[in-house]
Amino acid sequence: MQDADFWNECSKASTLKRIRGPKSTWIAPNGEAVTLPVSVDLVWRHEPTGVIAFKASAEVVLLDGAPRLTQMTVSSPVGLVPPMLQAAFRWQSPLDVVTITVPALLKAGIDPFAFPLPTDGFPQAAMAVNINDKTRLSDAFLESVVKTYLAGGRGYAKKIAATHGVSQRTVVSWIQKARERGILSKTKPGSRGGELMSPQTTNRRRATQKPG
Repeated sequence: MQDADFWNECSKASTLKRIRGPKSTWIAPNGEAVTLPVSVDLVWRHEPTGVIAFKASAEVVLLDGAPRLTQMTVSSPVGLVPPMLQAAFRWQSPLDVVTITVPALLKAGIDPFAFPLPTDGFPQAAMAVNINDKTRLSDAFLESVVKTYLAGGRGYAKKIAATHGVSQRTVVSWIQKARERGILSKTKPGSRGGELMSPQTTNRRRATQKPG
């Protein structure tokens, strides 16, 4: 069995893939048409060796008028670790991707099959689609990023970037956006850290901001 250091050295990536089967269309609440069936794949790669340490594939089809999870496979050539799966894997996440993230991408004119999906931080991550600011990041998502940022210390950008499949520069922009919205308190130039602000404090700050 691999130790904790091994799993900490793994990068994560998640993608959407078309699969065989009768085609059907689900109309999402935002009016976008989502074509099913699809597979949501999650891969953990051990960066020092290149080994695919963990893979999960979830098939989602249209049943009784709604997307349903019909098959889930998980595999690991180095051995599955039940405690790790319980802590890091969420069965609902593939459905969140199909019913929340994919419609948001389609609304923004983005091909969901070519977009790096979030790998954890659900359910908040499913509601936040960062496409070079073409869509608005939700407060819930930024709050989850801030919590990881404050707990992570140095190297936070690399960790968060690997989780969401974005660049470290994008992660830094998320932190900046959180400060601008009052979700994370401001600090002196060149300093890091801060304090996660309560929703009440954030709303009061916005109410006093001048439109612009």
